[in-house]
Amino acid sequence: MGHLLLGAMMAVGGGTPSAASAGPAVAVVVIEGQVVKVDLSNSELIVKVAGPREMVVVVEKTSTRLSRQGRAVGLVDVRSGEKVSVSCENVRNGRCQARFIKVGTWKLPGSEARKGAE
Repeated sequence: MGHLLLGAMMAVGGGTPSAASAGPAVAVVVIEGQVVKVDLSNSELIVKVAGPREMVVVVEKTSTRLSRQGRAVGLVDVRSGEKVSVSCENVRNGRCQARFIKVGTWKLPGSEARKGAE
């Protein structure tokens, strides 16, 4: 069903590091899957990823950005069954903190090439 892309990117700020921004880079992981549940009271999504695995995606009201077809949406607009692509950080024990969430259809790398070969 979904995919957990562990090609971790490093979030690196530009410019010269200052004392306030000094510290280790944050690993960002992209997960793709299908929304199983939207928990508005806890600001979380439960996302089914590869196999029987599920991830709890924590949505910060002030810092997580959600979009559908290039337009900003809120957590209240996300429905069970929708596909999502999530940029996460702080991935631990099946939970992550979302930075960006793209709601709607997504294509896996190379899917266009496979489609043309059929």
